[in-house]
Amino acid sequence: MLPILTPSAAYGCIELIQYLSKGQITRWQAIELQFGPIPTKLLIDYVLIIDWIKLDEDGVLSLLKRGLNCLEIDPAIGKLRFLLGDFIRSCRSPWVQLIRQGRSAFLLQAPPEIIQLLHEAKLASTSDDDTVQFWDNLSLFVRTSRDEKLLLIGRSGEKLSMAYEHERVGVKPKWVALESDSFGYDILSRSSVDDPSLLKIEVKCSEARVSNADFFITKHEWETAKHSSKYLLHLWALGGNKKELAICSIDQLEGHIPINNGLGYWEATKIPFTAVAERFVQLER
Repeated sequence: MLPILTPSAAYGCIELIQYLSKGQITRWQAIELQFGPIPTKLLIDYVLIIDWIKLDEDGVLSLLKRGLNCLEIDPAIGKLRFLLGDFIRSCRSPWVQLIRQGRSAFLLQAPPEIIQLLHEAKLASTSDDDTVQFWDNLSLFVRTSRDEKLLLIGRSGEKLSMAYEHERVGVKPKWVALESDSFGYDILSRSSVDDPSLLKIEVKCSEARVSNADFFITKHEWETAKHSSKYLLHLWALGGNKKELAICSIDQLEGHIPINNGLGYWEATKIPFTAVAERFVQLER
C-alpha cells in the first residue's frame, strides 16, 4: 500500500507528468531524475495508481488521458485539486468514507497529510462553486462506491442461498433478483423435496459477525412477506472467517417491525442479526 499523499509528493507528481508530456521515457530513466524531495520511484507509483500514466512491457512511461487533463487545468491550484480528487478516489482506506459525513467531519478525522493538502488547495474553508463541486463529486463517488460494495455483498448472499436451496430440495431455484429488485423477494424456491409449492426467500448478507451485523427490511418486502403463503428470510453472516445462516419466518421478525402512527409512515427499518441470534447455524465455508 502506498503512503498517504503529502504536499511534496503531490507537487512532485505534477512536475513528473509535465516532464512526461514532452515525450516518452523509460521508468529507469525517470528514476534518475529529481522532482523535489520525494523519490521519483514513489512519484511514479502514485501516478500509476491513479491512472495518469501507463507503464508498458518494455518499461516505457507515457501519459494517459487523466494526466493530460490535469496539465490542461489552469491555474496551478486547479491541478492540485484535480490530483487530490483522483488520489482520494483511488484509496480504499476507511477514512475515505468519512466524506459522506460532510467536509467538517472529514477534516476532523482524515489523515493530516490529506488535511494539509486540502488547505493548500483552498478546499478546507472556501465555498466557491468549484470547491462545492469538488466535495459534491467526492461525496457522490463515495456513496456510489458504497452502494456497489453493498450490492456485491448482497449478491454473494444470494449465491449462497441459491446453492443452499438447490442442495436442500434438489431443484435449482429461480434467482428473481437478477431480473428485477421490485418483487419484494430475491429467490423463488419450493417448499421441500416432496412439496412443490412455491417458497419466496428474501436474502440479507453481511461481512460482519452476527454480533455486529444488521440488515434493512423495506415496507415493500414486509408487505410481500405478509401476503405470501410461504416466505422466509435467509440471513448470512460471513465475518470472522465463518459462514453462518439463520432462516427466519415472518412470525419470528414481526416483533421487530415498526407500525404506522398518525401521519407517520415507515419505509424501511434496521434490525440487528442478534434479534434472531439463536437461529444462526454455522456452515462449512
